[in-house]
Amino acid sequence: MQVLRYNEVSQRVHYCPAHIRRLIKKGEFPQPIKLGQNRVVFAEAEIKAWLEERANDRAVDVPS
Repeated sequence: MQVLRYNEVSQRVHYCPAHIRRLIKKGEFPQPIKLGQNRVVFAEAEIKAWLEERANDRAVDVPS
C-alpha cells in the first residue's frame, strides 16, 4: 500500500489541510491512517478513488 502525507494529499486535491480535516469530520473525505502519535497518512488508492468519484459526478451533472 502506498501512502501520502497531509501535504501530499493537499497538493493532489488542491485543498488546504484545514479544509481536508473539515471534510474528514463531516465524513466526506477518506479517513487518515494514524501511524504514530505525530504521524498521519492517507492511502493513495483511497485518495485516487475519491478524486475519480468527484470527476464522475461532474460528468453526470453537466447541464444540457
